[in-house]
This record gives sequence, structure tokens and C-alpha cells, in this order.
Amino acid sequence: PARLLNLARNSLETALGEEDGLELGVWLTFCVQLGVRCGRRSLWSEESSPLFFDLPVTLKEPPEGAALAVEAASLTSATFRFPRLQALAGFSPALEYRLDVSRVEGARHQTSLLVEGDSTTDGAKANCEVVAYGLAPATAYRAELAV
Repeated sequence: PARLLNLARNSLETALGEEDGLELGVWLTFCVQLGVRCGRRSLWSEESSPLFFDLPVTLKEPPEGAALAVEAASLTSATFRFPRLQALAGFSPALEYRLDVSRVEGARHQTSLLVEGDSTTDGAKANCEVVAYGLAPATAYRAELAV
């Protein structure tokens, strides 16, 4: 299901993507229907203007020697730093980085952290930084970064 991103007085914002069944490279139109828990629903809205769902962004390779750096912030938290990526094209798309942290023993998922932001341009902050809280002391963890 779609994730609610922002709810204001007369506005609702959500994000849809491939994980919701949308396919890349096709034209899409959208309609909205509101519903309440008791089962009542509104009429469907007018269709949106067609939108071509495509992500033609090619990213540059990370700088040589770039890595995910980890530093203990406290007994139960760690700070993760990693380089922001740059687009090959002449624009800076909004990127979302997801850092998944899991215990090594038992592979139990601990937390997922999202970092949003533009890819770097000259003079922009070169690294992303995020802190994972609620970690167990003296426990090995594995971190995976996805863009």
C-alpha cells in the first residue's frame, strides 16, 4: 500500500513506486478515492494528466576509497557516514538513501534509516550522516546501503 508522506488541512501527499506495482517506462494517469473505516467512499476524482514513469538517472561511481564509515556515538548508538552520489547528467535529482542495520547473529533486522537529498554539486556537502539508536552493546551488526 502507498505510504502517507504528508497530511495537511486540504492536502495529502504519498509516494508510489515499483514496490507498489508500477512499471518503469509506461505512461500513467492517477485518480483518487477517499474512504473511511465504516466503508463509505467518495466518488473517484478526475484523471490526472498523463505522467511518464521513468528514472533515466545514471550515477557516477563513488570516489575512489569511498566507503560506509561507522563510529560509535554512545553505548547504544552508532553514526554512519557515506558519500553522496553524483548524477552524470547536468542536473541534481533528489535521491533517497536507505541504510538497513541488522544483527549479525540471527540476522534479525534492527532498523532502517532514510536519508533524502539532492546529489552533490560543487560546494555541496559531500557526505551523508545518519545515527542509528537502540543498538545493543557488545553486539555485532551488519549495515547495507541502498540508493
